[in-house]
Amino acid sequence: MTMKFEFLPNEILIFCFEYFNIFELFSSFDRLNLRFSKLIRHVPLQLNLQNTSKQLFDQFCTHLSSNPEIQQQIYSLHLSNRHSSGQIQHFLTYFTLKDFSHLQFLSLVDVQRRQISRITSSLPSLLSLQIRHIDNDYELMEHLPMDRLQRLSILSLHSVRKRLPDTFNIRKLTILACLVDDLINHLFDYFPRLESFHVQFVSPYNYPLEREIPAQKSQGIHLKHLTIDLFKYDFEQFELFAKQIPNLRSLSIKSRGNSMINARRWEDLIQTSLKHLKIFKFQFTCDHHQIPHLERFQSEFWWKEHQWHTEYSRDKHFALVYTVPYPSTILKLDLQSQRFPGRNFDHVFDRVTNLTLSHELIHKRCDYYFPTIETLEVLIDGWDVLIPVRIEDLKTIINLNSLTHVNVSNYERSSTCHLLLSVFPHAPNLIWITMNPEYFSSVAENTKLCQYFYQRIRKVDMIKYDHSSFEDYEDMARFCEIFANIEQLVCHVREVNSVFILLDRLKKLSTAEICFPAQTYPDSSSAVFKEQEDKYNYFFHIESISRIIAKVSIWIGERAK
Repeated sequence: MTMKFEFLPNEILIFCFEYFNIFELFSSFDRLNLRFSKLIRHVPLQLNLQNTSKQLFDQFCTHLSSNPEIQQQIYSLHLSNRHSSGQIQHFLTYFTLKDFSHLQFLSLVDVQRRQISRITSSLPSLLSLQIRHIDNDYELMEHLPMDRLQRLSILSLHSVRKRLPDTFNIRKLTILACLVDDLINHLFDYFPRLESFHVQFVSPYNYPLEREIPAQKSQGIHLKHLTIDLFKYDFEQFELFAKQIPNLRSLSIKSRGNSMINARRWEDLIQTSLKHLKIFKFQFTCDHHQIPHLERFQSEFWWKEHQWHTEYSRDKHFALVYTVPYPSTILKLDLQSQRFPGRNFDHVFDRVTNLTLSHELIHKRCDYYFPTIETLEVLIDGWDVLIPVRIEDLKTIINLNSLTHVNVSNYERSSTCHLLLSVFPHAPNLIWITMNPEYFSSVAENTKLCQYFYQRIRKVDMIKYDHSSFEDYEDMARFCEIFANIEQLVCHVREVNSVFILLDRLKKLSTAEICFPAQTYPDSSSAVFKEQEDKYNYFFHIESISRIIAKVSIWIGERAK
């Protein structure tokens, strides 16, 4: 028995609508009929504008500004200047944040300093605030209403030093980096009710907190979930911190160093200080001579008592022990990569989406398989004459159906065409290519490959900071002809005027990051881009990459016909 979608009761339709992308929801159902138009105005909305084209952004913001009732439906808002330069500032020309009276979750990415005052002047009372890729978040934090705040993502513990009376209710915290001493001495003084903590880097290369009061070493009795993306200390320092979190239930940690791979010390710590630990995901890198110690992680304590299954591997430089499934999304395999599984498991590398693979390893009998790879980089690991890649060998290692991006920037020039021609027919979702600009003239001579580029590729990354992406204007014209349908571009040009040649010829371009010589930066170059804003309907941001190179990031809207 089948039922038509429109015959479903309102309650179920509203539940289904909550899973739609907000743009798809309104473009599909608004004005379709009176019932659907009314129903979608009762759905709580998440508005995520990251990676949105300027054309779609302008259209939706215009619609939203003329329908204030929809503004009240939005409870989650994500704004980002990354790959969409000026988006936050542009959004604030349509609205203030207080226009969204039911807003609870706010995420801001790559906030520019000149935008902070506009943001702080209208910050509502939130449940969750996420600030990423910002040089300094102190000013935002000084003006943030924190009476309801429970989730916070900031640069460091320094960011809240002046707001300590207001951090009591924070339950979930994410920071970029800190010292291990600051975790031990200050974390739970600052956030006494913390339940979940995620830190990207715990490293001795951070600035210490100023100690205005004696260190308390408070217990984190509420902490249940801990994630450390990279721990750059010895086991002893982690052990000290672990003794402060007796109720921890979930731990995810990655580290480099021989002291972290002592399985017996981990067993003792878990049995004495982390008795409630149920989920343990780890990835520890060490020297080759430590390999005999890695088998201890495959004892009955790990797989039988706790159901924490592990395996270890080695490559040309290091050894690695990790829980199964492999906990990271990124993996690099060289010619000498070899696995030592403790038990036979399927789906070991299901989480890996970004793989760097040695050309030579493809030809070996390889016991790795990656079903969900999105980005594949193939590089040279030796000096022997290259044997062309057989697509049958590559398909035994990765599922090409999920592949969206191929990086051949560090591959061998003469083999690049053959590899790409082999991959394209078997990778239906491949839309992004990264390549060495020095190879462009070679691939441009291959007619079949150029057809694939024209029909399939929507993003090109062709940058080498010490080398222009194009030899001359003729080379640039050929590039624009081959990649006429791209929407995103990263490249390097010899002069600022070349940027506008690219914008003129690549009609579908929506975002671009283009490096150019910095001799005239910032004054005259900025003026040139400012003069062209109306013509190309873009926002731009210029930054210095080095003493001699500047980069302009451009977010391009619909252009006049």
